[in-house]
Amino acid sequence: MDEEATLEEDEAIMSYYMDVKRIKRGRDNEAYSLETDFSEFKQTNQFTEAVSSIPGIVDAYLANKMHEAVKNDVQLQSERLRDEAQAKNADFLNKLDDNIKKIIKDQVNEQVKAQVSNNLPKIKKTVNEQLKAEVMTPSSTESKTSLAIAANIS
Repeated sequence: MDEEATLEEDEAIMSYYMDVKRIKRGRDNEAYSLETDFSEFKQTNQFTEAVSSIPGIVDAYLANKMHEAVKNDVQLQSERLRDEAQAKNADFLNKLDDNIKKIIKDQVNEQVKAQVSNNLPKIKKTVNEQLKAEVMTPSSTESKTSLAIAANIS
């Protein structure tokens, strides 16, 4: 009976060992299944987060593009307005310069006319006196014509 008892005991131990192994295998399968489920959940969660962040990314992209477009348009508009203002300023300055030249020319002409008007009677008087003096005093060595006299005066 000793041998039979040992055999039964060995079978019981073996059965117990097999049960433990089965339980362990079941737990391993459950653990593996839980790990797989958790990994899938994580991936799904990451995918959900990625998908939910797409509108924000698109909004940021569009805002950036709009900012660039507005910045470019403002730059172009500023350059165009600056060029127009410079052209108007150049035109104004040219007209102003022309007007100043005209005014100066008119003033010079008026001053010359006034000086000529003031000095003309004096010049006429001086020329007439010199002509009279030359014509009335005959020179023995040279006879002067009115042309020679006029040339000497000038």
